[in-house]
Amino acid sequence: MLFLKVFLVPACLLAISLAGRRWGPGVAGWLAGMPVVVGPILLFLALDHGVAFTARAANASLSALCATVALTTSYAHACRRIRWPGALAIGLCAWAAVATILSLLPASIALSLALAVGVLLAVPHLLPADHGIGAIHRIGRIEIGLRMTAGGLLAIAVTALAPIVGTAWSGLFTAFPVLTVVLLAFSHRSQGADFVVAMLRTMAPGLWSYIAFCATLAFALAQTGGIALSFAAAVAATAAAQWTTRLRANAAGQQVPKLTPVRRR
Repeated sequence: MLFLKVFLVPACLLAISLAGRRWGPGVAGWLAGMPVVVGPILLFLALDHGVAFTARAANASLSALCATVALTTSYAHACRRIRWPGALAIGLCAWAAVATILSLLPASIALSLALAVGVLLAVPHLLPADHGIGAIHRIGRIEIGLRMTAGGLLAIAVTALAPIVGTAWSGLFTAFPVLTVVLLAFSHRSQGADFVVAMLRTMAPGLWSYIAFCATLAFALAQTGGIALSFAAAVAATAAAQWTTRLRANAAGQQVPKLTPVRRR
């Protein structure tokens, strides 16, 4: 799993960074909200450790969304007042506080799903207003390389801590939002606070696919015990969630990610 995280996180950071440079924070946030990292990791866990272990990990990943939202909303409010190191410290403290509460709760798919859905419904009201963005600063190769390196190192650190922090915390550390943390810090530093807020507001609808994937997988593994069928159902649920949120956004006249190149400076 360590090799998978170290490979996947930098690869995803590369893809999302290039997408954000080309099409802006809307597409970057939409991609970041999808289970592009947790999905493959859970698959390898299932192949290495079996169905029961992976069902518990998927449930932990589902409830851990609450801690991720605490991190992102705290960062969003702080980033317009202070620079990225201080905003990141505040976000990580918020993650730790919520993760501590989650570690004390019983392992239940129904409870994890209720918490994740409730928190995600509240996200649009918790994030600061989107003021719009100006021209996008071009991200150079050195910047992208630093993002990938930081993501890989953070993935190693989190994975190393997971086995030694106890059963309850292990699942939470497995689902630690490495991708999000690196994107927030580097986007804030290079593009500014308004870019970060715009990205997070677009990321929130994309997280419905994360919920759909983890909840479907945890339930299917617990009920059927079949790895192939369970992951196929989870992928189908992910696609349905992404399609549904896009249709709802279109119907409500809201902005949805478009592959339209943005102005750069």
